[in-house]
Amino acid sequence: MANQLVIYLKDINTLSADWVFTQQNGELATVVDSGTISELTEKNKHAISDTSHVICIIKSGLIHYSLIDIPAKSKQRALQAIPFALEDILADDIELMHFATTKPVQNIYPVISIKHETLKLILQNLEMAGLKPDQIYPDILCLPKPDNNWNIFQHGNDISLHLTNGDLIHADNDSLPMILKSLNQQTAEQLPDCVKLWTDENSDLPDTNFLNETATESVLYSNSPLSLFCNNLQKTQAVNLLQGSYQVVNQSKQWWKPWKLAASLAAAVIILELITGSITLHRLESRNANIDSEIIKLYKKSFPGSKKIINARVQMENKLKKLRKSNGKTDYSFTDILNDIAPILQRSASTTIQGINFHNQKMEIQLILDKLSAAEELKKQLNALKNIKAELLSASSEGKQVNARIKLEAI
Repeated sequence: MANQLVIYLKDINTLSADWVFTQQNGELATVVDSGTISELTEKNKHAISDTSHVICIIKSGLIHYSLIDIPAKSKQRALQAIPFALEDILADDIELMHFATTKPVQNIYPVISIKHETLKLILQNLEMAGLKPDQIYPDILCLPKPDNNWNIFQHGNDISLHLTNGDLIHADNDSLPMILKSLNQQTAEQLPDCVKLWTDENSDLPDTNFLNETATESVLYSNSPLSLFCNNLQKTQAVNLLQGSYQVVNQSKQWWKPWKLAASLAAAVIILELITGSITLHRLESRNANIDSEIIKLYKKSFPGSKKIINARVQMENKLKKLRKSNGKTDYSFTDILNDIAPILQRSASTTIQGINFHNQKMEIQLILDKLSAAEELKKQLNALKNIKAELLSASSEGKQVNARIKLEAI
């Protein structure tokens, strides 16, 4: 029994296509038929309902293909970098494009880009006919990958060239000689050992005489290239366009997904209940020790004349009371400011206090941060306090750290 329907969509506007049913290994189970997509579904309703996969092959002229060197450790990270790597190459805005790739070879990722608008049109037209493809490939990439040869695929007046370096070039019967002549002049020392010409046996062979003495081998197909594509689909590493938001989700997996999530959450809750107590205690003890250490450092920097430190917080409050009385000040004090800003400083794990100066109800803090933007963000958070006005006096980078000075004033 055939378990795959392979469609060659020759025109996305008229929806003319060739189709054939195949086995999983690509062996043809029926003869190749032609017509429109609606005729396909009308003729093969029962056969389509029994198939497990629908594969759609589209014209290479609808896509852009590139080989990109990206030192990414995962496909997901590569997909984040790919649009920006192609931004200056593509004619359209990268936000209008969909990108797909597969496993790299030595950090070289094969990348297909296609307009969202085009891909959505293809899917909508197929779904209107009751077809839901789970794989979409460009035609020329369904042929054997060129090693020391070039592939030239001709279908009607459309011609695609797949060069040894991975480049794809789209042409027609009239422009092909000029393109080959240009390639011959630009890469004479890198010409292929052989040019493989894949074409309909009933078509006129394109002119390849501009490639000097390069051998030409013709591979002919009868009426439709689908048999060629099906024979090579299992052998090639063609990039499936249906990735990301277009990826087809298996229905059985989709049905089980909420249950798996619930089971995972239940297991996570049990584990968290068992270890939360010990983790929380350890975290609080560590945090308390860090706070005590910071208070002592602050006390030493603020009152360098003090020798004996028993309880830094109490000693600091006592000294500040004396300072406040000696200055005749009874309004917003050093302790008040410090108490207000302490939670914000504690939440900023990358912030280290270097020194504090306090005079005339104004406090100046010297800080070390990990980046310039952190200084602006800290100032913004401090200004959100009800009784504080914060001003960033300076911020400068030194190596991997940023030295900043912030003035705080009671309002």
